[in-house]
This record gives sequence, C-alpha cells and structure tokens, in this order.
Amino acid sequence: MAATYRDALETLEGARKLIRNPKRWVKNKYAVDKNGSPVKPTNKRAVAFCALGAVQHVDGPGEDLAIEILESAAREELISLGEIEDDLNNQEPDEEMIFSVNDEFGRYYVLSMFRRAIKIAKSKKRGKKST
Repeated sequence: MAATYRDALETLEGARKLIRNPKRWVKNKYAVDKNGSPVKPTNKRAVAFCALGAVQHVDGPGEDLAIEILESAAREELISLGEIEDDLNNQEPDEEMIFSVNDEFGRYYVLSMFRRAIKIAKSKKRGKKST
C-alpha cells in the first residue's frame, strides 16, 4: 500500500516534536546517544537527532514521502535565506538541502523547515496517495 500524505504528515509532526527540545537536536550527525556518540537514528540508545535522523527515528509508513516533502521545504527555506536563487527552478530538492539547513543554519531554521513541510503535507493530505 502506498503511503498517503496523512502518513507523511504524521511522520513530520512526530519528527518535529522530537527535536523541538534543543537537547534532542544535533548537527553533523544523524543521531547520538546520551554520551554524544553517533548511533543509527533507529537505535534505542539514540537521544538526539538531526532533521533527517528525526524522520528516520519516527520510522512510519510515511517516511519516504515525508523525506521528499522535507526536501522541498528545505529548498524553500534555503531560497528564503538567499542561499538558492529563486529562479533556479531546475535545481531539484535533495537530502543535501536538508543537511544544509540543519548543519549550517541551526535549529530555528530546522523548525521553520518542518513548519513548511507540515504545511505542504496538510495541503495535500486529503486522501491523496503518493505516486
């Protein structure tokens, strides 16, 4: 069964909730344990996450679609920060854009990126499935 925008929305909301606490967010690693050592985002010892790691930690049926939406939101965030020329429509969103927002601009912009992603998912969720 294909993921729905509802699934992606739940994944995005769960990930945002996870890193809303500054102690649960990290830069330059997907996830860390209580000692700050890198671990996989799905590891039970993981206590803090980057934006993408948080999505992977939530690990629901909407994960892939949530990442796709988060990539688009990251692109929008970078455009608003002046990091990408708005007229470069040929520049496709990708995971590197998520990492850029997370690692170069900080948690404030990460949460803004999640707000954008959640808004995108809500606008599309009316029962539509991803293709």
